[in-house]
Amino acid sequence: MKQAFLQILLNEEDRNVTKFLFSNDPFDESQPPSVYRFTRVLFGISSSPFLLSATIKHHLKKYSEKYTDTVNFLNKNIYVDDIIGSQSLVNQALTITLEAIKIFEDASIPLHKWQTNSKSLHKAWQDNGVISDENPLTTFEKDNLPYKVLGIAWNSREDFLYFDIKGLIDFVSKRIDTKRFILQVLGRIFDPIGFLGPFTLRIKHLMQKVWLLGVEWDESLPDDIISLWADWCEEVPQLTGFSIPRCYFSDLLMNNFETLELHLFSDASTKAYGTVAYLRVTSANKEILTSFVASKNRIAPLKTLTLPRLELMSALLSARLSSNILKALKLDIPCFFWTDSKITYFWVRGQPEKFKPFIKNRIQEIQKLTSPSNWHHCPGIQNPADIVPRGVKISRLLNDTSWLHGPEWLRLPPEFWPESKNEDSPNSTDLEYRKSNDNVQHECIIEERKNLLDISKYSNLEKVLRITAWLKRFIKMLKKCNVVHDPLTSEELLEAERFWIQVEQEKFFSEELKSLKHNKIEKESIPFI
Repeated sequence: MKQAFLQILLNEEDRNVTKFLFSNDPFDESQPPSVYRFTRVLFGISSSPFLLSATIKHHLKKYSEKYTDTVNFLNKNIYVDDIIGSQSLVNQALTITLEAIKIFEDASIPLHKWQTNSKSLHKAWQDNGVISDENPLTTFEKDNLPYKVLGIAWNSREDFLYFDIKGLIDFVSKRIDTKRFILQVLGRIFDPIGFLGPFTLRIKHLMQKVWLLGVEWDESLPDDIISLWADWCEEVPQLTGFSIPRCYFSDLLMNNFETLELHLFSDASTKAYGTVAYLRVTSANKEILTSFVASKNRIAPLKTLTLPRLELMSALLSARLSSNILKALKLDIPCFFWTDSKITYFWVRGQPEKFKPFIKNRIQEIQKLTSPSNWHHCPGIQNPADIVPRGVKISRLLNDTSWLHGPEWLRLPPEFWPESKNEDSPNSTDLEYRKSNDNVQHECIIEERKNLLDISKYSNLEKVLRITAWLKRFIKMLKKCNVVHDPLTSEELLEAERFWIQVEQEKFFSEELKSLKHNKIEKESIPFI
């Protein structure tokens, strides 16, 4: 959609909210700045995407009866100001194109930058005046600029996705060994699906190390960090050789398949945990193919966790990812979950009430999202998720077929899959297992502490005061055994502010306060402020 936000007019009474000052010469104090206000919705304001989406949906309702199929298509395939979708037939795609243009013309929102991987559809667009000669299918070749789909580069001629890293290579070539520069590089890698997860994990872990060292933003990094950082930067140009087919499988195969399954593998290490998902399809002629869907990883928290607990968190990540994939692809297919941790395998298939709260809560969520019977154990050497939490060089991703297609046994019939033997659960010590033959008793200890929270994690005073006020109200509710759902009062916020003032006073004037409490302070020793 061309300039979508700017096509939405603001009401007269709402325009004062967008006032701003403007001056041709900010250093000329003799001329006061002019006051302007916007008449259209701004790009970059938090509410702008919602306003655009609400306006479009309101407009589409007018055509829900006239262009039913096209309206349903648009409702499912609009992403902010982009329309991205597919059709199996050229005629269907052309009809949706022409009707979509009519719908948005009525809203004064022109549609442009049309692109397709079909030469037939492209010719039909030209015949109907959808695209001009200045924007042909060969745009990629003519201008040598990538065509991006939601931030991911798309080669429409050969129909594969890749990473446009020209700007990243130029930026990395100016390498500065500081925390600020590493974070800037990390922010320039857009990989929402997780194709490069094991590669980008290395720089994420490096960034965590830098934060732990307490290095300032523009301070030079230690030599050991610089060495790791330099190795990672040298591998960046190799990303040009990484490409991914846009389609999971061919249309012919998807129209003649017998079974379609989703398989997710999880694994963890001491520094991270993660998961990777694959679709597995069996065709009518018994051919079995697999395809990468998505991967996710998380850096291990600073609070040290045992490896079994990290493995459980990776299993939870698998469960959540499966739910998101099925929802996004609009599929209702069987899911299989694989872990190389026997402890996690027995935890997930066990009774949550028998475990400690940390394990219990995560097992309950896993069992809510998945069926325990769908969890299986596989050897670590056969687990493609093994590289997700450990991080690898980009050359490994380029040469390892198991990353984009899963283990070899996944392309074999189920009788060749790893078997999950019905072994007894590990001993209670390893599993942090707790028998619950008796009724579980919960003991609540109420203690008001001075350090309610670590304010160094926050940069907004108002947020700190509101969190503190809620915590102090919660403590009072526990003491009085009554529940209050009213909004915070000004008195509660003032009390929170006084609390932190007292905390700071005790930190910097501890000796003076101690003397005051014992009436031992002299007038001369009282600091004058």
